[in-house]
Amino acid sequence: MIPLRRASKDGAYLARLDRLARLVRELDREVARLSEELKGSAADEVVTSVVGSERVRHQEAETALEGIRQLFELNFVDLGRMFGVSRQAVSSWLDRGVPPDQKPKLFTVLNIGELLGRKLKPGRLPAVVRRPATSYGGLSILQMIEADRHEELLESVRESFYWAATA
Repeated sequence: MIPLRRASKDGAYLARLDRLARLVRELDREVARLSEELKGSAADEVVTSVVGSERVRHQEAETALEGIRQLFELNFVDLGRMFGVSRQAVSSWLDRGVPPDQKPKLFTVLNIGELLGRKLKPGRLPAVVRRPATSYGGLSILQMIEADRHEELLESVRESFYWAATA
């Protein structure tokens, strides 16, 4: 990796970024050391919830994004279209985290995919999400998600597999 201060003519700004990155790494090491020291104590829960919560949320969102991509067999262009962003934005989400305003949609779409994945035969999900359905006004599941109708879609999918109501 090229150090930031050599990547541009604006060395002062990039040197500060480089220094901040080093500080973050040092803080991570200190948190790990404290976590090890406090393991098993009541303070361990506080350190984990306060310091680690943001890292956990980032990892959960990153895992959810990759889960959606694999479940629906999407490339970055398709995934970007689903969330109304470019493929470059999706790629940066994997590095920097999913923006907070996109997380509710992300987890709703993952719920839809996991529910369908449990109920359908293996390998069928990618074709099902691409097929237009009359019950969705001629739209496919992916098109419903693109149109920000994912909450409505989740309810519809849940109802379609809730067989106790029909008995």
